[in-house]
Amino acid sequence: MIITSDWDSGYCAIIEVANNGSSVSSWATTVNIAGSINNFWGANMTQNGTTLSLRNLEWNGQIAAGATFSNMG
Repeated sequence: MIITSDWDSGYCAIIEVANNGSSVSSWATTVNIAGSINNFWGANMTQNGTTLSLRNLEWNGQIAAGATFSNMG
């Protein structure tokens, strides 16, 4: 997670998903965070406590081998 801006009551961040294997047509990942998410784009998101679970949307499931997807946050 890359924090792009930070202020007392929150922050903006970008989350990257790296594919270190063969090409995939869908992906999912989890990230531990502090606080709660009020707005998120680029992935289906659920939050349970400090665990943020993300999975691809219909248009961004494909990640080529060795590529990184970061158009979400």
